[in-house]
Amino acid sequence: MRAVLGLGLITFGLLAAILLARTISLPDFYTTWGIFSGANTAEQHLLFTGDVFFGRAVERWQQRNPQAHPFDHLGELFSSYESVVINFESAIPKRHVPTPDYQFQFSVATSALPTIASYNVTYASIANNHSYDFGLEGFAHTQQALEGAGITPLGHPQQVDKTATEYVSLGNETVAIISLNTVGVSADLDVLQAVLTNAVSTADYSIVNIHWGTEYELLPDAIQQQLVSVFAKTGVDVVIGHHPHVVQPIERVDDTLVFYSLGNTVFDQYFSEEVQRGLMVGFGRQGKAYGVALYPITSVASPHQPQLLSGEQRERQLQLLAEVSDTALQANIEAGFVPLQ
Repeated sequence: MRAVLGLGLITFGLLAAILLARTISLPDFYTTWGIFSGANTAEQHLLFTGDVFFGRAVERWQQRNPQAHPFDHLGELFSSYESVVINFESAIPKRHVPTPDYQFQFSVATSALPTIASYNVTYASIANNHSYDFGLEGFAHTQQALEGAGITPLGHPQQVDKTATEYVSLGNETVAIISLNTVGVSADLDVLQAVLTNAVSTADYSIVNIHWGTEYELLPDAIQQQLVSVFAKTGVDVVIGHHPHVVQPIERVDDTLVFYSLGNTVFDQYFSEEVQRGLMVGFGRQGKAYGVALYPITSVASPHQPQLLSGEQRERQLQLLAEVSDTALQANIEAGFVPLQ
């Protein structure tokens, strides 16, 4: 295919077009909900967060409040899952210098990692546009620091290679997590196709964990939609997106369940309610039925500590999300659980 195209590297947008042409108590709801109630037949496997950044104002807040942590209100939910996967929006350079406000060369101190790991965070996607903020040396140290804290780094910010896929064992079954970044990078056509095909054919379930889209846009852009069609044609089960910093719609394309953007989980952005609302999603099963649980969160009342929504607030947030999402999924979204096909 490369010989026909005359190209070794193409942008993700063009790639898509070519391929297409070819710890606080949980609210009562979360402890009594049927699908992941803690019953013997329920299994909570992988919890995915949105964008997470522990620098700038978040770092200063932690320095002023050393006994507190951004994940404090989420700890019980995190511990109820086998693994938590965060989108780690930063580098961890060997020499940490706190990131000033309004600067975008993100740095987080190595010393922050043990506490993050203590909240059952076992995977961190570094396939994003900030993990390379301190170049190759900074990226290498980011990988080493995460591994040293017991957190497995996922993906690469500038290329698709063997590190893109992580296989997670769930009893007798396997989930492939394919971590990709499309922001400001090119992709090798053959490698991406091989990575997707291999993951789908090797694992029982496949989840694309992808950094994409347009910041602060409430709807997916054309490249997101094109790539979703590629993932659906390849047979990917779930697509989980981040980068826009706001929650975007949910839809099903063929048999692929798509969460275009989970928005922010921990981030020092306060200029609108949209950037202070987020969604976390949990992959698991009840009996033989796999699906994805929805956990709407907010940091409006506590800017550095997101909280799970409950009661009428939770219902309203899921209703608003359902109204802009796939009409066939609206009832599932409002109920807080979307089954796989």
